[in-house]
Amino acid sequence: MFATLGDVVPRRITSSELIREGYLVPARIVFTHYYPKYGGNYVWSKGGRRLYNVIKKRIYGDPVRNRLIASIAKNVPKPFMIIVKEIWHGKLIEKECRKQGLNIRFLHGQINPEIRRKVFDMVRKQQIDGIVVTTLGDEGLDLPALRTLILAGEGKSPTKAYQRVGRALRPFPGKKEALVVDIHTHARYFEQHGWERRKIYLYEKEWKIEDITFKT
Repeated sequence: MFATLGDVVPRRITSSELIREGYLVPARIVFTHYYPKYGGNYVWSKGGRRLYNVIKKRIYGDPVRNRLIASIAKNVPKPFMIIVKEIWHGKLIEKECRKQGLNIRFLHGQINPEIRRKVFDMVRKQQIDGIVVTTLGDEGLDLPALRTLILAGEGKSPTKAYQRVGRALRPFPGKKEALVVDIHTHARYFEQHGWERRKIYLYEKEWKIEDITFKT
C-alpha cells in the first residue's frame, strides 16, 4: 500500500492552532442575514441553472442589499476588502461605497497588473479605506493590513469561503482580530449556501460567530 500510495499524509494544522500560537489573529465572523421581500418568490419555481442565474442577478442587482454592504463598509475597521463574483456587481458596490464617502478602488482581472500592484500597495500602507475585488481575492493576496473582509458574492463553495477568511487573519501591528462579514441572503439556493459556509466555519474553535438580521 505504501509503495503505491506513498506515506501517510500528515495531520493538517488548523487555523485555530495557528491563532493560539500567535501566528494568526482571531477571526470574528458576523453573519448578516438579509431577508429581501422577494425571498420567497422562487420557492415553487422549477429549478436548474437558469433559475439560479435569475435569482443571482436579482440579488446582486438589489439596490437595498448593495446599500447595506456599502453602509457596513463605512462602519467597519479599515482597510477592508469586499469580495464579489461579477464585475458588474462590483461596479454597483463601488458606486454605493463612493456615495458613502469611502476612498476605495475596484479591481478585477481586466485591470492592468501594474495598476493592481499599486492599489494593493496602497492597502498595505493603509492609504485608502478599502478595495472591492472579484475572484482576485482567491489568489493568495498578501495584505496583512486588512482588518475587515466582506463576502458580498456569497457562493456555494464553503471551502473557498474558508480560504477567503484566512486571507484576513495575517498579523499586523495593532491588529487584534479580523472582522469577517458574511452576507447571507435568504432566498432560494443562497439561503442553503450560507448554512453550508457556516458549517465549515464552525470547525475552527477560534473563529467566533455572531448574527445580525436585516429585513426589507
